[in-house]
Amino acid sequence: MDAQNFTWIPVGTTIPEDLIDVLLFDEKDGQWIGYYFRDTGHFIRAVDGAILKNISHWMPLPANPR
Repeated sequence: MDAQNFTWIPVGTTIPEDLIDVLLFDEKDGQWIGYYFRDTGHFIRAVDGAILKNISHWMPLPANPR
């Protein structure tokens, strides 16, 4: 069985790749699936396209089941 390391990554350390869905932690609104949009420098909530302004951490989503 493959084990994945699910560790929160501070946005001050690194940001996710452009336009790739990740799990985001917003200090005001909790956890969301979203992505980073490099052209604007914003984190975007995937469900409705809202800009998330209080993102402190992120982590990759797990791999799809086999």
